[in-house]
Amino acid sequence: MANVTTPTLLIHGMNDTTDTEPQSMMLFTALKDLGTAPVRYLRVPREPHGFREPRHQRRRDIEEIRWMHQHVLAQEWTPWERPEEEEEPAEVPDEVGT
Repeated sequence: MANVTTPTLLIHGMNDTTDTEPQSMMLFTALKDLGTAPVRYLRVPREPHGFREPRHQRRRDIEEIRWMHQHVLAQEWTPWERPEEEEEPAEVPDEVGT
C-alpha cells in the first residue's frame, strides 16, 4: 500500500455482495491515511456489483470521465446537460370555421 501513487476513484453500490462496503471503506481509509495519491469514495444506493439504474449508470460514467480528465489530462470537465426547453405558446387561429 505504501507505494500507491495512482489517483483512485472508488464507486460502491450499497447492495454489492461481491465487494462489501467494509472492504471498500478499508481501502479508501488506507489510501486516504497514506496521502500518497488522491482518492475519492462514492456510495450509490440500491445498486449491486453492476449498476442497473440508468440514473446511477450516468452518474458513474460522469464521475469516471471527470476523474480521468482531472487526473490524466489535467483538465476540468463539465458534463453536457440538456437545456431546459422553453414552452412555445400554442397557436390560436385568427378565425374559426373558415
